[in-house]
Amino acid sequence: MDKTPGNNDIYFLIVENLATPTFAIDTNHKIIVWNRACEKLTGALAQEMIGTDNQWVPFYQNKRPTVSDLVIDRKAQDMSKYYSNFSLNKSIVEEGWEAEGWYDNLGGKRRYIFFTALPVKDAQGNIIAAVETLEDITTRIEEQEEAKKVNSMMVGRELKMVELKQEVERLQKIVDTKAS
Repeated sequence: MDKTPGNNDIYFLIVENLATPTFAIDTNHKIIVWNRACEKLTGALAQEMIGTDNQWVPFYQNKRPTVSDLVIDRKAQDMSKYYSNFSLNKSIVEEGWEAEGWYDNLGGKRRYIFFTALPVKDAQGNIIAAVETLEDITTRIEEQEEAKKVNSMMVGRELKMVELKQEVERLQKIVDTKAS
């Protein structure tokens, strides 16, 4: 890999053009990366986000940590305080923390977002940043919820059919008794 000065531009361009919404923060919780896909998903422009600690703004009404903030602070114990659906060290990459949930007005839409955050470490193993990716899985979750509703309706209909069958059998016995 070429590490000549100026070659970092290609790394920036790669991250900037990732199809996956991605942002990164430094150890002071300041945004150092907010890519185009993140802009599109959240509606927040990189020029307004980079250099600030406002990574929470597109998601929450009040200031609170994002998953990457908790990674920087190594506060795994706080995940349950902020996320009802989360896992630690379960992502494809070790040390990945994941969370998911509904966000009522993210980029002007109600969305279900799956977050993965990972520490970025230097050669000595010290955390120097955290990177967080976001995946809009709204359609998948809505389809799952719809499937549950349909399944529930089908179970309800099956129960109703059993009840109707039992009632027909009861009435048939009455008719058979009167006919004899």
